[in-house]
Amino acid sequence: KQCAQGGLLGIAECVFGLLCAAGWLWLGARTIRGCKVHLACQQFGSACFHAADLWQVLNGYSGDELVYNKTLGDWRTHNGIDYACAKDAAVQSPTAGTVVLAGSDGSWAHLAIKDSAGRVWRLCGVASPAVKEGETVSAGQTLGKVGSVSCECAEESHIHLEVKQDDSYLDPAKLMQ
Repeated sequence: KQCAQGGLLGIAECVFGLLCAAGWLWLGARTIRGCKVHLACQQFGSACFHAADLWQVLNGYSGDELVYNKTLGDWRTHNGIDYACAKDAAVQSPTAGTVVLAGSDGSWAHLAIKDSAGRVWRLCGVASPAVKEGETVSAGQTLGKVGSVSCECAEESHIHLEVKQDDSYLDPAKLMQ
């Protein structure tokens, strides 16, 4: 009623009201998403990649598309997926396979697992590895704790997961469906 009666001032008030309503809806959606991530953390107590649909994705796999890296301040491809996780939460293996790296590789990977198909799953941001190179792990097995990812430290606490086969990066989300 007021919009139809108020002329220019009434229209401005209606637009302001709609913007306020949109802001509240946006805030509510973010709060619900945050609660969903928090509840997933409580339910699983770890970075359980088999429940990846419950985890907030901070940065998705970009393929050949360039994306902005907040820490390094440049544009580059993002060859994995960043999953928000609580610092020091347990990190579980996204796949079964053989540990081919446990510790730093001199760049930024902290743990890598080679699966039966020959793909290498690299988990960056794993502190205090609970497994050693050469060990066989099962999907869901605890690998260590959430630490930090050095080249993505401007982001909130997370695990960076990427999959490589030969010289090609693969989208981890497609492999976990």
